[in-house]
Amino acid sequence: MFPEDYVVNCTRLVRLWISEGFVKQRDGATLEEVAREYLTELIHRNLVQAESVDFDGVVRNCRVHDLMHEVILSKSDELSLIQTSAKNLQCPNQTARHLSIKDESNNLSRSSGCSKTHSIIFFEVNEFPKSLLRSLFANFILLKELDFEGVPLNYLPEELGNLLHLKYLSVRDTKVKMLPKSLAKLRNLVTLDLKRSLVRELPVEINKLSNLQYLIAYSEDYDTRQGVKIRGIVRSLNSLEKLYYVDMNAQNNFGFIRELGSLKHLRKLGITNLTSESGNALCNAVEHMSYLESLHVISGKENELLQLQSMSSPPLSLLCLRLQGRLEKLPDWISELKCLVRIRLFWSQLSDIPLKILGGLPKLLELLLYKGYNGEQLHFEDGYFPVLKELWLEGMDRLNRLKIDEKGLCLVENLFIGSCPRLEELPSDICHMKCLKYFEISDMSKEFARRMLPDAGQDHWKVQHIPNVYLYFNNTQQQYSTYKLGDSSLLEYLH
Repeated sequence: MFPEDYVVNCTRLVRLWISEGFVKQRDGATLEEVAREYLTELIHRNLVQAESVDFDGVVRNCRVHDLMHEVILSKSDELSLIQTSAKNLQCPNQTARHLSIKDESNNLSRSSGCSKTHSIIFFEVNEFPKSLLRSLFANFILLKELDFEGVPLNYLPEELGNLLHLKYLSVRDTKVKMLPKSLAKLRNLVTLDLKRSLVRELPVEINKLSNLQYLIAYSEDYDTRQGVKIRGIVRSLNSLEKLYYVDMNAQNNFGFIRELGSLKHLRKLGITNLTSESGNALCNAVEHMSYLESLHVISGKENELLQLQSMSSPPLSLLCLRLQGRLEKLPDWISELKCLVRIRLFWSQLSDIPLKILGGLPKLLELLLYKGYNGEQLHFEDGYFPVLKELWLEGMDRLNRLKIDEKGLCLVENLFIGSCPRLEELPSDICHMKCLKYFEISDMSKEFARRMLPDAGQDHWKVQHIPNVYLYFNNTQQQYSTYKLGDSSLLEYLH
């Protein structure tokens, strides 16, 4: 259903598979985990190509080779599985199970009903006529998946409730501002994707969706995210596996957070606008989430204190942790997270960052500190961070010295340093980092950059072993210009 050469988000793909019923339940694994195994097998058979792979080995995006795409379309034509907008939508094939509507001409036809259509996905649609919207909700009553991602859609009508079989609904990257109350009728809904839409509050009817497993709803800017308000009783959403992000502003904080603790199947939880007073209640709730793999906690303000010390038994299955808010100290329970692969600390402003505790986490692959440390020196010692691959150091106003022991950070492949105005030169220790593939520098002085220039730069010898060195400078339009070390354009900019 995806157009030729289209880069497919793997999470989107597997959730569509789940909604269509392609994924079979297996003891000890979630449907998403089973679906990921299917995708891995397709990649190993060279039927699908991995387009981008994260540092932890997870395939994030994939695509189908042009030749394979033609074969698939040929087979689907024989089986009347898929109809695309290249054909006449005025009279669609009445047996087509899936519609893929791609509009390059800005002229969508009104589509009549098809009693057997299970899914509709839109691509590159420049205009969305109200007549088409009415037709969808009036005629395609057996739909299981409806994907409006990126469509110029402003609203969803009450007729949404006609789609009683709907399992997947996405208005990601649209201008939809609110969901109709008829949402309560969608008792089969499994995925509701509101990411980067304009929805800021969910109707109380959301609590009727007892089969909902994936609720994704947030907007984002450079360094923070904003969740949605949920009113009512969330404990009725007892099938939820992923819930991010929930805006705690204007909630009955303590009662709401206690109800979160009843969501026993949660694998991913994101909270925004958490107040200091609610920190202990959140810790108590998280202790009941024994399957939790990802936890993101964001305070309401940059200087708001996150009170997260009281967790005595954290979920030991935690893989990813993002704490965004001021910390008096690093929570003690972090040292128990032996499965943790990613930790991101925003706004923490720790006066003493315990690198030995973080460096003792045996599986940690990524460490990000954004305004996370307000000290003058960072020392990465031998024997710590044994498998770390990515290190981000940004927004440290007082940092003036970075020391890396000869066998410290020896497996790091990506290093990012940004907005550290007192760090006047690179440490010579960076030459020990033999695995470095990418070194990125942002918002540092021109003099800092000049010192790395080939030939004339006195610090060039420190980075000459790194194949990709990139520098980012904020220009007058508040946009970043990118330069690669060695390019003539960088030399021109610096002089």
